[in-house]
Amino acid sequence: MNTTTHVITRNGEKYLAQLCKHFGHKIEVEQTETQAIFHFGAGQATVRITDRGLELGAQASTAAGLEKVQSILGSHLERFSFRENLVVTWPGQDMTRNTETA
Repeated sequence: MNTTTHVITRNGEKYLAQLCKHFGHKIEVEQTETQAIFHFGAGQATVRITDRGLELGAQASTAAGLEKVQSILGSHLERFSFRENLVVTWPGQDMTRNTETA
């Protein structure tokens, strides 16, 4: 199973570097100048710099694994991009979000 989504940002290079540095301490990361592959226990994620931002990909052998990879990658990118307030939405995901804080 796999999915792909796109995030529009002018800071794709910065976010790719942040994701690689962060996850590189925890999991295997394959990195080039324009893309990275993250090897999570539940599956694999890819991040590729495009002319409009970032292309995110998630792959896993099960639906639960795919959801976990999407969640990990998306939540980290959203956290790193707090100044831009990026929202990562994967195909089939509900686009409404609860914005209340605890």
